[in-house]
Amino acid sequence: ILTIAGLLCFMIITGIPASVFRATLMSVILILAFLSGRSTNLLNSIALSAVFILCVKPFEILNPGFQLSYSAVLSIALIYPVIQKVINETSIKNSLVKNVLLFVGVSLSAQIGTLPFTLAYFNKLSLISLLANLFVIPLAGIIVGLAIITLIMGSLFPSIAIYIAIVNNVITSLMMDLV
Repeated sequence: ILTIAGLLCFMIITGIPASVFRATLMSVILILAFLSGRSTNLLNSIALSAVFILCVKPFEILNPGFQLSYSAVLSIALIYPVIQKVINETSIKNSLVKNVLLFVGVSLSAQIGTLPFTLAYFNKLSLISLLANLFVIPLAGIIVGLAIITLIMGSLFPSIAIYIAIVNNVITSLMMDLV
């Protein structure tokens, strides 16, 4: 329940973009299924969240963010298990190498799914994005975590929150320079 509350707060803080709404709705569906003892199915959760969003805002289907978000998640759900199986069946013993390859597999799956939309909307194909994602995705997680800590600390200890925000700004600048 606390996770659901945290997800809803995060969704509101971010301004409820389609990708965050989709992720929150899918997570809430999966958590509620788990709490009620029901089995979960990722594809059903994806479809249910899309139906819900489109019932509320039918024209969202024309939103590039909606299209990119759902194509990425669908391709991760459908393509990544194949990549994961291939990687796990290899004789790679080093867990760090295996985990990096699995991480790249998730990123590759998402990029395969979003490729038609990326080409249509941006007329670009990024050849270094798989490598960049190895750094950008973890940094983005740190940035979001520090932002949430800054918001909480800002209410309790504003003078400390300023320093956390400065650190977050440095990390964000580093990520932007990397991109």
